[in-house]
Amino acid sequence: PLEGMWLESNACVAHTKLGQFEQAGTACDTAVNLASLRYGPGDSRQDVSRRLAFVHSNRAILRRATGDLAAAESDMQAALTLAPKDELVQANATAFAARREALAATARMKSVCRHRNAGVCSTSTAAATASTWSASWMSVSTGTPIAVRTSDRIFRPSSMPGPRNDSP
Repeated sequence: PLEGMWLESNACVAHTKLGQFEQAGTACDTAVNLASLRYGPGDSRQDVSRRLAFVHSNRAILRRATGDLAAAESDMQAALTLAPKDELVQANATAFAARREALAATARMKSVCRHRNAGVCSTSTAAATASTWSASWMSVSTGTPIAVRTSDRIFRPSSMPGPRNDSP
């Protein structure tokens, strides 16, 4: 039975990486159920906690990938509560936090664009570069400029005549 838990856990990760989310969900849920069982007299409460933490952190990554952010946060918190110092849980928690920061940066950028009602926000993106400095930002062009945004008076200045100096 313990081997089954590890097989399901590995299937959870593999299906998640392949984008096969339905199969990944089934495998993750089965792994969580199997991880909670005791497999013999030598199986301590700490062993069960570490297994549960590991499979919860894997399921958190899956749930984040499918957009179920509330469930993903819940799974990651459960993993960190069960085994806060486990290396595998910490690796998943680090990846999870990095993705959370990227999503937050994107949300902040979209919020600023909506607030300023800027027309070019759909063609650029910004992300915090926290590794260098928490207030540092990087912006790159991600879309194609649309010529309609450039008014006719810029293309043809004569379309909006003003005072002219016709004298030679």
